[in-house]
Amino acid sequence: MSDQDTANQAINDDDNDEPLAVSVEEGARLLGLGRSKFYTEVLNGRCESVKIGERRLIPRAGLTAYLEMLREEAKAERYSTPPPGDAE
Repeated sequence: MSDQDTANQAINDDDNDEPLAVSVEEGARLLGLGRSKFYTEVLNGRCESVKIGERRLIPRAGLTAYLEMLREEAKAERYSTPPPGDAE
């Protein structure tokens, strides 16, 4: 499913009372991260965000994509790091 499809589905879902985007603070809370750490990730472009006036918002799909990116990075790190005590 493309990002556009995901956005359209969220907009068209009448039963969905959740906001389509959240503040950086709320995004950090939902992810279990500190506000400053998440702001750094957002400003470095690692998590999608949009700026509306003075507010920076994180689309819910951006939170999901960010979390998936972190999972992939962790998986790649796990498989590229030799086990402890495995000297070559």
